[in-house]
Amino acid sequence: MNWLTGGIMIGVAALFDLITLVLALLNFVPLVGTVVVFTVAWIPNLFAILTFSFLLAINGEANFKRIAILVAPLVAGSTGVPGWTATIWPLVAKTIA
Repeated sequence: MNWLTGGIMIGVAALFDLITLVLALLNFVPLVGTVVVFTVAWIPNLFAILTFSFLLAINGEANFKRIAILVAPLVAGSTGVPGWTATIWPLVAKTIA
């Protein structure tokens, strides 16, 4: 994995975090409420774990430990807490180093 690929992965993680943050902010809209956010928030996070697993597999960096690390932001993001960038940043930096 090179710096360009790592930078793209971090950018994609930031995009998924932005989507999760927008969905989390919908909690404060009176008509939408928490039920709709919890119902919809898992969809972009499912795409995120599939995307990062696929990117790691393409780069030949996928193993059980790296894929298992991606479960934490999946669970947190499904409840409305963005965490993909905080997980992908050290993973990419460690892989490149």
